[in-house]
Amino acid sequence: MRNLRFLSVYNTRYVKNDQVDIPEDLEFPPHLRLLRWEAYPSNALPTTFHPEYLVELDMKESQLEKLWQGTQVRIFTWKF
Repeated sequence: MRNLRFLSVYNTRYVKNDQVDIPEDLEFPPHLRLLRWEAYPSNALPTTFHPEYLVELDMKESQLEKLWQGTQVRIFTWKF
């Protein structure tokens, strides 16, 4: 699935106490552009995650405390 560009994982609201186990060696596709994962169960994305091509990130109701390590990109807003 190296060519996967869009990944959406939804939390079912009909089952109580549903849980997804994520393997420690999970690798997201390298050119992922959209990542939506409701209730992502881990507190960090895998260390192998590379957000270079990411356009949209939606992690509602997740346990994330840290997204990824690496160079921070500053976004400037110009006011005229």
